[in-house]
Amino acid sequence: MPDAIHSTNEAIAKAAKRSRSQPVGILAGGGALPLSVARAIEADGGAVHIVGIRGEAAHDIEDYSHSWCYWGGIGAMLRQLKNARCRELVIAGTVRRPDLKSIRPDFGLLQNIPTVWSLLRGGDDSVLSKVVRFFEAHGFQVRGAHEFAPHLLPPPGPLGAVHPAPAHLAAIDRGAQLLEALGPFDLGQAVLASPHRIIAVEGAGGTDAMIRSAMVAAAKHEDDEPGRFELSQAVLVKLPKPGQELRVDMPAIGPATVALANSAGLAGIAIAAGRSLVLERDELLRQADGAQIFVTGIADSNIASARGGAVQTPTPAQSPYTGAPGRMGFDQGNFQCQLVALGRKKPSAVQWGDVELGRNLTGVLRSYAAGFGAVIARDYVLGVQGAGSLKDLIEQAQRAKPWGGLLPGRSGVLVLRQTPPGSHAPRAASQTPALASTDQSANGQELEEGRGAIAPCYKAIDQQLVEAMARGRFAGIAFCDGEVNGIRCADLIAAADAAGLFVVGLKG
Repeated sequence: MPDAIHSTNEAIAKAAKRSRSQPVGILAGGGALPLSVARAIEADGGAVHIVGIRGEAAHDIEDYSHSWCYWGGIGAMLRQLKNARCRELVIAGTVRRPDLKSIRPDFGLLQNIPTVWSLLRGGDDSVLSKVVRFFEAHGFQVRGAHEFAPHLLPPPGPLGAVHPAPAHLAAIDRGAQLLEALGPFDLGQAVLASPHRIIAVEGAGGTDAMIRSAMVAAAKHEDDEPGRFELSQAVLVKLPKPGQELRVDMPAIGPATVALANSAGLAGIAIAAGRSLVLERDELLRQADGAQIFVTGIADSNIASARGGAVQTPTPAQSPYTGAPGRMGFDQGNFQCQLVALGRKKPSAVQWGDVELGRNLTGVLRSYAAGFGAVIARDYVLGVQGAGSLKDLIEQAQRAKPWGGLLPGRSGVLVLRQTPPGSHAPRAASQTPALASTDQSANGQELEEGRGAIAPCYKAIDQQLVEAMARGRFAGIAFCDGEVNGIRCADLIAAADAAGLFVVGLKG
């Protein structure tokens, strides 16, 4: 396998190694990748022109032929690349969905309003695929960073002196299985997995935000629930999504990833061999070896074998997920006969689509014991619960709201499923008298375990959570299965009505 990857990398390098009469354009976001690509192209005898996005790209791009543009300056961006005579374009570096207040539109943006509007919906891969098509339509050949800098691609096996133990390999298998199952949902590229559970799933905030959220949650909950997070045995598993547009969104790690993993006390990092980027490798491995953190490349054959179930977790086929997520082919009439609005506020068609996407997603998460809640906004997964509480999830989703949370109207649906029998259920963040959890039904009779018993995740909905969702301009809450009346449904609906949130639950 190493020989095959070496041959592939050599072929890529030869394809890129030719004298060019025209510079390669680099649309630069943040981080070290744009400069790594620029150095590789110049070392190979080529030239570059870097267009840096203000607020994202490093000022070090000014060591090269460069220009700057603002978010929203589409006309300026195209003009700068064409004036530099660029035909090939590499889109490299980290970007954040900008706050609407930071966007400075120009005439080029106004000319491309339909394309820009389409970027307001969907996950990262959906958006980036549209960006690629946009530049191709304007005459550019979009190339991957790895095509010019194949030395950034890792080989299979440990990259440094520290090797994973068998328990870590089990954690990697567990994480790889879940990432494969989550592929159709255009979610993040990474999970934190221990040998015994999924600790966190990357949402819209990215890998670093996922790790930081897990650290915060572990500090919050370790005293009352020891062992719930297991960060010392956890592995960051970061792999491409099935069908991902690797030219513009190949998973990447660098020294900052290792530093954060060390702060969290993680055991190691696993990435896809030949389909990931390792930035500043020497410094990364110096840090990893010093911290006794392994960094290992997973061969495609091993990723495929993980789908077969080296770890005994349920498969997606056992979950309610049966088709493509999102609003495509959504039979609203059939769907609403199962779930209905329970209060005065009714979901819009777009919000019903988010409920459907969340229902499918949480079905897969539950099958892999990876949590029971997710927040969806306009077909975009803002956050996934993992081992944290619902309060943690809402805070995570609020930070990740696209476009600074300034899109008109409320957005973001908290979608919940019951935890399966015997699985771990996070405790409620707080309990207030108005919506306190109770083990009695509305008529005062005790609910029998397994027959209308309160779903543990549903107990976690309280007045404070509803108020926090209202302050964050979330749209509503969807209970996708099980009894809701155990949490005093009338009180919940009244609180949601007062806060302007819809509540969706099972009919009858």
